[in-house]
Amino acid sequence: MVNEEYFNEDGVFMFREYRSATGYGGYPRIRAAFKDLRSHGYFSRMNFWCCQTCGWDAVPKGKHEKVVFFHSQDDHNLRSEKECFLSWAGDGDFIVEILSKYGLEPVWDGTGAKRIKINIRNSPNQKD
Repeated sequence: MVNEEYFNEDGVFMFREYRSATGYGGYPRIRAAFKDLRSHGYFSRMNFWCCQTCGWDAVPKGKHEKVVFFHSQDDHNLRSEKECFLSWAGDGDFIVEILSKYGLEPVWDGTGAKRIKINIRNSPNQKD
């Protein structure tokens, strides 16, 4: 989990402060959410392999039950459209809860058949 000092009194993640303190560059909210997911046993990666097929194939043995990632094609969409879909396995409701905590506005239909959509469009920092 990300240190509590990076959340304001309303529980909102303060990504500018996080970026300044940690030196992390692109996508600080996604990076922080993925770090939080890893603290709960998820294998989570950003810009992981070229496509969903290769990404799933590269997930380490024994880690397929709790996974969240986006691949390089998704990263292209994230850069151009400020949104992308995440590949995932595990507790979808929990993943959505964590993504929401970091202001990523997840959209998901509640089924395991659909990827979870996130966006960074409403970021006050254009490099997010």
